[in-house]
Amino acid sequence: MRGASYYNFQLYRDGKMILSLWPSNASVELKRSWRFDTRRHSLRPGRYRWYVWPGFGPPAARVYGPAIGHHTLLITRLP
Repeated sequence: MRGASYYNFQLYRDGKMILSLWPSNASVELKRSWRFDTRRHSLRPGRYRWYVWPGFGPPAARVYGPAIGHHTLLITRLP
């Protein structure tokens, strides 16, 4: 999005946030496992929902625009 300094990407599974990232570009590559909120999480079959908001200025300012993307992702199996 024009003028965005970074983005906030949030990933939910079963209605709980399991990942929040602040990438500086408009792409995210998920790893098979990660730590979030002191817990280890991993991709597994299930229904996921993701959301993206643009951030403006320094991240500490917490100035976000309206959500610019969201989608449901269904993982049926992993390689």
